[in-house]
Amino acid sequence: MVRAAAVSRLVFVAFSVGAAEMPRPDDPSHFTAADKQAILALARRAAAEGEAAFDPATMPAKLLRSTGRPLLLSAHLPGKEPLVAAAAQGTLFEQLRKAALELRATGRLAPLSNVRLKVDIVLDSSPVEPGGRGLPVLGMDGLRVRTGAEELFLPPSEALRLDLADGDAFVRHALEQLKPPAGGPRDVSIERLGTLSFMDREPGGKGPPVDLYRSMPLVEEATRRRLLAACEAAADWLLRSQKPDGSFHYLYNAAKDQVAEGEHEVVRHAGTAWSLAQAYAATGRRRFRDGAYRALEWLLGHARTRGEMAWIEHEGKCPLGAAALAVVALLEYRAAAGARRFDKDIRRLGRFLIFMQRDDGFFWSHYDSKGERGFFPDGYVPLFEPGEAFLALVRLQRTLPDPVWQAAVGKAAEFVLTKRDAWYYEHDLPMIHPDSWTMMALEELHAAGAARRAHADYCFFLAQQILDEQEDAGTARWRDHAGAHRVPIGAPEAAVVAARCEGLLAAWRLARRMGAATNDCRHAILASARFQLAHQVDTANSYLLPNPSRALGGFYASYADHTIRIDYVQHNISSLLGVAQILEAEGGE
Repeated sequence: MVRAAAVSRLVFVAFSVGAAEMPRPDDPSHFTAADKQAILALARRAAAEGEAAFDPATMPAKLLRSTGRPLLLSAHLPGKEPLVAAAAQGTLFEQLRKAALELRATGRLAPLSNVRLKVDIVLDSSPVEPGGRGLPVLGMDGLRVRTGAEELFLPPSEALRLDLADGDAFVRHALEQLKPPAGGPRDVSIERLGTLSFMDREPGGKGPPVDLYRSMPLVEEATRRRLLAACEAAADWLLRSQKPDGSFHYLYNAAKDQVAEGEHEVVRHAGTAWSLAQAYAATGRRRFRDGAYRALEWLLGHARTRGEMAWIEHEGKCPLGAAALAVVALLEYRAAAGARRFDKDIRRLGRFLIFMQRDDGFFWSHYDSKGERGFFPDGYVPLFEPGEAFLALVRLQRTLPDPVWQAAVGKAAEFVLTKRDAWYYEHDLPMIHPDSWTMMALEELHAAGAARRAHADYCFFLAQQILDEQEDAGTARWRDHAGAHRVPIGAPEAAVVAARCEGLLAAWRLARRMGAATNDCRHAILASARFQLAHQVDTANSYLLPNPSRALGGFYASYADHTIRIDYVQHNISSLLGVAQILEAEGGE
């Protein structure tokens, strides 16, 4: 970084921004892919050789023009703090050469074959004003802080690398980087820098450049091949997170390279076991089968029985969701591996689901094993557990038919159709809750020939709630929000998008079976998939992380939160496998 002295009094100033013009071949603010490739090659040559001359045969003429604004060049080595250099004046060629030579002078670039270079060309600037007006947008804007003749430049990506909460935190961080002046207070100006950003695709400058939006690559296309590869990488991340006893580390903070556990991990553990079984079914990879088996063995090691009934108890808690998702995972493993050894466990867990069903068809969310009763914890509204139990019972009836399962499924379906929304409204949820578990249960109930048209319509009704709340290219304030649910402030989360995508997939399958229109669902599903893929750690977007190899394949929460949780990965695997099935049905690659 370029450093400057600290100040005790702030004065805010800005650059003036020229009027926009139509792009011309020599326009220094308009760059083609070939231009970006040439710019990165020039920077790499100057950093390697210590000098560079303008070559009209390989360099665009626009490099001889000036933008009148700064240029930032940063070098990223795996797991290292980036090196940042800046040049505020001169032609683009002069700025690139100056910044590259400044990086070279650090003596920390060798070998350049391990380095990815990133360029941030400033297109506009504006002052950060007193009271927090004009703050940088997280990951979109860089900062320039000046005091006297000294200045500090921070590229937009620094806010994400440092895991900062917002633009205000970014400004505070920038001010903290300035050392106190030896000769008393000086004036300071702070500017927000809007940039055009791109970088090397691979270390050593291999491959075409990567365009960055909010300091990260966007995903423009979701092919079946890419979806399957993403699911395989995600399942491998789960295997790396699996402990020797079969359980999982619950959470990994990729920004800090730290592992943490979580109090609700037993429910998420069961869902994760399911996604590994799904990955095995989709790929045939034996390692996923073995990982699912270890996870299921750990889960059943926490089963407690009473008569013909079994539940999952962990750390003194007996959540319905753990038993329900255990059934879903065991049935998936049974189908994929052709194994019958867990059938007794499946039936016992199924009996517990029956026990936890209320007379009205709804389900208690927790079990008191001493009092032998189901209950809702004080103030707790079960958003997902009833749908999980409903789906588990539908699949039980399909695989191991029994009049007991059939009767329970009928009661659950009737509650969903006639009482569900009113119950949630009465319990302080004044909105329709489009739970994907419930939607999957309704679709599979219909596939089994046991659903009425009203049940199908309710699944479509929930799907419409998702569609109404999904951003597209025309409504999203930011390009990287397209495909996600609408959020008033902050960043949309990949796991929420994935879970909603699971619901849309159920509605798509249902509509296709009924001969109804599927275009809206299909469009929304593919938009969801692109958003999800952009949140998976891969070789192109992991340049900001301290331990890229450890995070590879995981799905992080959002651009404002680089934590990876096992249920984030589980929902993304489940939904992206479903999207791949759509493309396969259409004959796509």
